Amino acid sequence: MQRTTQPQSISPDTAALLLVALALEALGVALRPLTAHGLALLLTLAGWRPTAAAPAAPAAPVKRPEPTRPRPANAPSRKRAARTLQAVTA
Repeated sequence: MQRTTQPQSISPDTAALLLVALALEALGVALRPLTAHGLALLLTLAGWRPTAAAPAAPAAPVKRPEPTRPRPANAPSRKRAARTLQAVTA
């Protein structure tokens, strides 16, 4: 069988440009965390604070205990009953 199409070839200039583009892309991906942290450090040193994009949700209401009534002076005291030790029998 004869081939009807010739194999495609890439010129050396195109191959070099492709390799340079791939190298730059890999370098960008590798340096992205360093760039992001460096920029964050510079902004922190400059005193920049992020603004809230959306208003904060309202805080839940604080549940306060119900007020207690004062005890009358003649009310019995609420002392605990004394505990007695009991011997354990086996």
